[in-house]
Amino acid sequence: MGGRTGGAVLAAALGVVAALHPPTVEAHCLRLAEGFEAGAVERGAVPVRDGPGSHIRVVRVSDPTAVAAALAAHGVRAGITGDRLRIGVHYFNDESDIEAALAALRP
Repeated sequence: MGGRTGGAVLAAALGVVAALHPPTVEAHCLRLAEGFEAGAVERGAVPVRDGPGSHIRVVRVSDPTAVAAALAAHGVRAGITGDRLRIGVHYFNDESDIEAALAALRP
C-alpha cells in the first residue's frame, strides 16, 4: 500500500485503536485467559505462574508433541517450549479461539 490508500488505512486503524477502552480490553482478555487456564487444568495441564494471571498463560502439558500437532490441526497459533504451552489472548480473540485451544488438550 502506498500513497493515499496507505494513509487512509493507517488512519482507520488508528481510529479503531483509539476507540478501544483499555479496562474493557483488559477484562475481555483476562476472562478468556482464565477460561483457558481453567479448561486446561480440567484436561490435566498444570499452570506455571506465580501471582495473578495475565492475558498470557503457560501450562505444563504431558505430551507436548501431540499437543503441538493438535494445536496446528485446530488452527491455533501458540508456543510450545519443552513441556510448556504458552497462550497469549488478545482483544480479537473470542470463546471459539479458547475452545479450539482446549480441544487440542483433550486426551
